[in-house]
Amino acid sequence: MVGPRFSMGPRLNRSCGQVVKPDGQGRRRRARLSPSSLILIMIVTMILTITITARLSHQQPMLSLSSSPSSSAQLYRQLIWLGRQNDDTGQYHYTDDDRVPGCVSRVYVACDWMPENGSKTDSDRVQPRDRLLYTVRAEDSPLTRGLAKLLSSKLNGKTPEEVLAVDGEELVEHFGLAHSLTPQRTNGFVSMIRHMQRQADEKRRERRRHLRGRKKRLS
Repeated sequence: MVGPRFSMGPRLNRSCGQVVKPDGQGRRRRARLSPSSLILIMIVTMILTITITARLSHQQPMLSLSSSPSSSAQLYRQLIWLGRQNDDTGQYHYTDDDRVPGCVSRVYVACDWMPENGSKTDSDRVQPRDRLLYTVRAEDSPLTRGLAKLLSSKLNGKTPEEVLAVDGEELVEHFGLAHSLTPQRTNGFVSMIRHMQRQADEKRRERRRHLRGRKKRLS
């Protein structure tokens, strides 16, 4: 014998977007959702879809300063992906002075002051014009470009003094390059660091000459 069925309240009919409500005699009647409710549901669904898609699109194997690749293969994939990303440095005119000595590949690194609308940090009051901006170009392989871009992202926005204080060997160990790259590529990475530090020293001297000249004009 089957006992009576009790209804626990209104429930949603998913097939047609209607709310089913029991009436007093146990029969069921359908109540359609209002147009405003349907529009609200559509808007919420669209927002959730856009949010999830945006988050997934940003889940790229990008190297950060705190990253620790679990294997050499993973590090290679990350560096190659980074080297294949398009940037706007292709229009920059590099000179022979910008070429990094000691690298088998043709790697160019240019150094300039960060423009006035560059990023600022909250840790100090150093103006963007006192910070350095590196642009890189490597013609031979995505892996070499990835190494150059990784280093420039580490040093961009720093003052000349901060760049000169960087320990190249510690930076190599920090990214795990010594155990993942060939000695030739590791030495090339260290050559990039030294080249950037020489450029930072030149910019520091340039700034000192500018300040001395400005002081003389004001005196």
